[in-house]
Amino acid sequence: MNTLVNTFVDAVLDVDADELEKMAANEQKYNFLHALAAGNRDPAFLRDQIVAVLLASRDTTAATLAWLFYELGRRPTVVEALRQEILDVVGATAKPTFSQLKSMKYLQNTLSETLRLYPSLPRNERTALVDTTLPRGGGPDGQSPVGVLKGTIIHYSVYSLHLQPEHYEGSDIDPLLFEPDRWKTWHPKPWTYLPFNGESISLPHQSCL
Repeated sequence: MNTLVNTFVDAVLDVDADELEKMAANEQKYNFLHALAAGNRDPAFLRDQIVAVLLASRDTTAATLAWLFYELGRRPTVVEALRQEILDVVGATAKPTFSQLKSMKYLQNTLSETLRLYPSLPRNERTALVDTTLPRGGGPDGQSPVGVLKGTIIHYSVYSLHLQPEHYEGSDIDPLLFEPDRWKTWHPKPWTYLPFNGESISLPHQSCL
């Protein structure tokens, strides 16, 4: 695989920065590797990024599509709505462009709903780099801080997070149901929807996990 990746990296490095900028206007020819090369010309960096994307996107994409088709197989009305949007935006035979894919809101909502119920990383863990505290989880009511010693491994469930009723205030749709229409009115607050997990900004007193 390294030889193949190097071939693509070498080819994009043969294109100068000015030409890459011109290519950015043509979504049919401009891709992720071009965007990386526009900001960094280090071949080792480009190779590492491409390999990381290839490895990280294969299984997560396959799992998401599997769960999507599982849900679509049980919900013909969602299939019909998706089909109609595709016909309206793309047509029956044309290949969708990037702009068209971005404009298909129902498709986006359906994928978001799939990732909500079936996140690509349903559980994860972090190790405390310093002695620190979690803001809540302790005490009789679970609202008090919890001390965490350096070296402690903290496990957390994104799957469970996505199903907590308190994150759906103002929505009358059951969090346990697969319902793309919830995304028309429901907008998750920060750190309540993490299908691919998330990274916080590293500050001197917050870089703890």
